[in-house]
Amino acid sequence: MSSTAQPRCRQGPVKPWPYRTAVRSGESLSSWIARLAGGLEVRPGTLLSFAFGTKQIVARQDLDRHPPNEVLERLAFGASTSVETLKSATIARYAEAIAGEIPHKGRARWLMPTSQVTSGQGRFSQQFCPLCLGEPGGAYMRLYWRLAFAVVCPQHGVELADRCGQCQAPVRHFVSSNVTACWKCGENLAHSATAAAREGLISHQRQLYFAAERGWGFMGRQAIGSLPLFDITRQLAVLCFRGKRSHQLRTVLAHRYGINPEPYEPTAQRAPFEYLPHSERLRLFDSVARLMEAWPVNMWVLCEDAELYRSFAIVDMPTIPYLFQEAIRPLDRTPYKATEDEVAAAARWLRRTEGAASYSRLRELCGESRLALYRNKDILRQSSKLSRFQSLVNREGPAT
Repeated sequence: MSSTAQPRCRQGPVKPWPYRTAVRSGESLSSWIARLAGGLEVRPGTLLSFAFGTKQIVARQDLDRHPPNEVLERLAFGASTSVETLKSATIARYAEAIAGEIPHKGRARWLMPTSQVTSGQGRFSQQFCPLCLGEPGGAYMRLYWRLAFAVVCPQHGVELADRCGQCQAPVRHFVSSNVTACWKCGENLAHSATAAAREGLISHQRQLYFAAERGWGFMGRQAIGSLPLFDITRQLAVLCFRGKRSHQLRTVLAHRYGINPEPYEPTAQRAPFEYLPHSERLRLFDSVARLMEAWPVNMWVLCEDAELYRSFAIVDMPTIPYLFQEAIRPLDRTPYKATEDEVAAAARWLRRTEGAASYSRLRELCGESRLALYRNKDILRQSSKLSRFQSLVNREGPAT
């Protein structure tokens, strides 16, 4: 169905609503719905009940994630806008640049989880910048604030907030009288206190913001696609957040930069860092910014001091971007395994220079290539019992 067709419901054709408002620059769909409901002088839940046909969808659906197409069509017709415009206010705007795709259900990379409920505290999943909300025409929630790596406002360089500055309640603009008003105490969220972020962190956050918007960014002086950039950023965050060497890495960061080395606030079992509150993610991505400064030299030094070598740096990483692979190469402590031809050449050289190619001398020259060493070494004494490797050599035949 096109955005200009009239969707039908049980009551008959739907007419455009008497109040209509455009989606503002960078606004999230949930924020637009809340502002639209305010202009119609109804609660957002009432508007959604009409659009979805049930009130229960409000408690189950993350409207900034994957709202059903039929709902977008009904909202688009009622507000005299297009479905494409409303889709641009969902996480689909950033999905290709930061994660490839966002699943319809379950945990999603970079997207903070939320549940739109009408009562109770809920999660602190909606962030905001008080200075942005206080600007003329800026009283709406930006979609970018839903992303877990966003901890600093790229425009004002101040720390974002995820709760009311008056009563510490989470942001729930679906049950408040105004999209910028606290649902619990009514305080204007624009009046919440904030603080200027560290210059290095501001620069790093702006790089991530522009990479999410443009689809490419920089690692040091080298241009890189946004998807591998966010894969590397996420892996560094995971290394600081949780893992066998995370404590050592946090300790090194604390010693050099004064970052709190304590474990991050407990979350659900094996829950990713998207579940952390803003204060903890601010500390986490300040650490990531330090690791990515003067890339890759700073990471080498910090990981060496923490004894975090290549095998730890790539753990649980499904695909390793080439730029990250090259950056962590100096951290590789894997013993070199010589090829069969290299061991055979070393054995011939030992026979010419020393008269025999013993196992110990071949191992000194070629490293841990046990089967190739046994195939090419000279038997200097006859053993009463063949070893497992010598038996294997006898079955496969001597080296050519």
